[in-house]
Amino acid sequence: MNLLYKVLDNPYIYLLSQAVLAPGSKMFIKRMLNPLVAKMKPEHKILDVGCGPSSILNDYGISPDGVDISE
Repeated sequence: MNLLYKVLDNPYIYLLSQAVLAPGSKMFIKRMLNPLVAKMKPEHKILDVGCGPSSILNDYGISPDGVDISE
């Protein structure tokens, strides 16, 4: 299992695995996030739990604090 985590630490491999194993999941997550992001104020702090090597919130110009099993 450690080898799998090391491979998925690479953001490109991680994104590729998401696209292959869960097609459409990024669009679904973004549809769910859109109303929340619209209500956010600049002073809000965000914690992204289980973000992987890169948070999807970065696509919105938001830099959350991320927590994940990977470094």
